[in-house]
Order: sequence, then structure tokens, then C-alpha cells
Amino acid sequence: QWDPATAGAFLRRNWDWFWTSFNGMQFLFGRVIGVVVSAFADVAALDEFRAFFADKDVAAAEAQIEQAYDDVRAAARWRLQSQKDDIGAWLAVHC
Repeated sequence: QWDPATAGAFLRRNWDWFWTSFNGMQFLFGRVIGVVVSAFADVAALDEFRAFFADKDVAAAEAQIEQAYDDVRAAARWRLQSQKDDIGAWLAVHC
């Protein structure tokens, strides 16, 4: 079973190995990062992962990373929109 939190933690723990192993293969490196990032289901986890990249040289993978971020944000907006009626009903009962 694919668990994005575990994959993200693995990538963070092994960053130096990934950076060294994929040196010179920036496209593949970007794909690895993109796959991990795109699996996140919520913006909070995504923001935490983005903070990890703040001091990393990922310029060659930036396009894949940004696309993954955009995909996660779009999915979060869609989930919120699709559940708007349920959220409104819950708030009406509990607030």
C-alpha cells in the first residue's frame, strides 16, 4: 500500500543519498520528488514538505515539483467544493 507520509519521510531521511545517486539525472530526480509530492492528499502535509525543500537545490526538478503542488492544491479545492453541502449541514447542527 502506497503511503505518501511514509514515502515523504523516507525521501527526507535519505535526501543525501537521493541527491548523490541522481546527480546528473535531474529529470529522474524531479520525477521521484514529483511522485512523492503528488501523493499528498492535504495542503498541510504539502506545505510541510515544501518547507523541507526551501534550502535544497532542486532547480532542475522545480517544474515537476510545482506541477505536483498544483495538482494537490486542485484536488484539495475539489474535495472542499464537493463536500460543501455536507460541511454546511454539519455546521448547522453543531454550531
